[in-house]
Amino acid sequence: MRNVMILAVVLIILMPVLTVSLFAYKILKDKLYEEFYRMNEQVINAVDGNMELYLDGMENLMDYAMISDELVAALKKESVSEKDKLVQNWALSAYINKLFGGRGDIDSIRIYDREKNGIYERHSIAMMNFDANDNSLLEHLEDASYGCQYMGIVYGNNSRQHSYPTFVVGTKIVDVFTEKVYGYLLISLNFNTIGKILDTNNVQEDFLILLGEDEIIYDKNGKENIGKKLSELKIYSMAEKGQKEYRGNFYLHYSGFGEWNYLIISDKGNLLRAVNTAVTPLALVSIICFLTFIIFSVFLVNRIIAPLNILKKAMQKAQENNFNSIVQVDNTYREMKELVICFNVMQVEIKKLMQSEKDLLQKKLESEYRALQFQITPHFLYNSLDSINCLACSYGKKDISEMILSLSHIFRYSTGKDEERITLGDEINHAKNYCLLQAVRFQDRFQVEYQIEERFRCVRAIKFMLQPLVENAIYHGAACRKTGGKIVIGAVKKESCIIIFVWDNGDGFAPEQYKRYKEFFGKKEITGVSFQDKSEKIGLINVHTRLKFTFGEEAGLFLWQENGTAVCIRLPD
Repeated sequence: MRNVMILAVVLIILMPVLTVSLFAYKILKDKLYEEFYRMNEQVINAVDGNMELYLDGMENLMDYAMISDELVAALKKESVSEKDKLVQNWALSAYINKLFGGRGDIDSIRIYDREKNGIYERHSIAMMNFDANDNSLLEHLEDASYGCQYMGIVYGNNSRQHSYPTFVVGTKIVDVFTEKVYGYLLISLNFNTIGKILDTNNVQEDFLILLGEDEIIYDKNGKENIGKKLSELKIYSMAEKGQKEYRGNFYLHYSGFGEWNYLIISDKGNLLRAVNTAVTPLALVSIICFLTFIIFSVFLVNRIIAPLNILKKAMQKAQENNFNSIVQVDNTYREMKELVICFNVMQVEIKKLMQSEKDLLQKKLESEYRALQFQITPHFLYNSLDSINCLACSYGKKDISEMILSLSHIFRYSTGKDEERITLGDEINHAKNYCLLQAVRFQDRFQVEYQIEERFRCVRAIKFMLQPLVENAIYHGAACRKTGGKIVIGAVKKESCIIIFVWDNGDGFAPEQYKRYKEFFGKKEITGVSFQDKSEKIGLINVHTRLKFTFGEEAGLFLWQENGTAVCIRLPD
């Protein structure tokens, strides 16, 4: 029990400590993650601002070139001679230098007429052959709307014949009045210049720029991924716009300007290590608190268990009928002291009950002894009545013999049959013997009629149930008449009850007496009654009370007066 209580207390203490620790860890982790997101958002906002300024300037130049009168005029001419072509090329070169001159971020400028024939191109000193894929770019540009268009990555060769990626923007050249397209302008931008503009040195993690949501156009860590699809790279294959976590290893952040997106991929391990470093003091405090609580729990449990062990030993002695051990405990809790006091009181009460049971057993033995002595007296009386009956028969006194036999039957009934085995038939026979004795006394001033069907004779009854009713009917009813007295004893079935009645044609109860009995018999519960007048029918009250004790609240007596008086017994079927 001691180990169980210690374990229970430890668990009770561990759960709050563990809950608080996990809650604090979660709050700290969320704060660090929030700070991490905030810093990355600041970096992205700074990069976004630089790119916005750069792209706004480039778009303004492209939009100006789109509706340039000089370019439209040059493209309208249908020159055929070499001299005209040289003049046209010189004029375009002068205008392009005026518009885009001095920009180190431009690697190549190409102009095509409406039929996609190249009429002008200018490359940086170390770069050449940037126009290998221009046909597909021009087809895309032809279907695009007006204004600056982001065309994606195009590879060219430098002077050493090394493949070199550039980012291409383009626009249509349009007559502003007729909205007719006369040609196309393509410009390749240098990635080194873009990297300087972005200034991403503050970004410690991988940093990429995407065209749309998939094409990589810039990678801080090198050029090997430029021009590839993000979904093609194994490490980034699950990255999606809006997704903040990939397989628990990376955090992805998106921001956009136009068709550009910026992607920062951070190693979650570094972030978790920072979280664990911050959580270490919290874990140490939690462990110290937990160990302190365990020590306190052991002390608390021992303080509770010690008096319980004393109480346990006293109970074991009580099992051996030794109730003399009075338990005493000191320096314990109030509840435990109250428990010990209750146990000591219980022992004293048990000793009293055992002594009381011993006294009752002694009285029972004495009662049984007296009962054995009393058994001799009834047999003596039975034999004496039989001798008197034989003497009356020998002198021819038949009426005296019948009285002696009736008295003998009444006496045998009174001292014989067990209460549980009494039936209505037994009660009827007893009532007949009683009426026979009373008929001799009252010189046949009344007659008794029995209306009992045979099926009712086996109904269970209680001893001396009918005699008090018959006695009242004789003394206070039919016998009060000089002649013509009549008593009817009968039984009927009514609903779920059996009604046994004793009716007489006497004067009945006095009004006040009848009212008191009606009220008393009408109560379902058993209540004590005290009648001061000796004329009251104490026998009726006795029968009513015994019926309720034996058969329940539904049983009992009730009165009925109509052309005489009937006292009825209600028995549940």
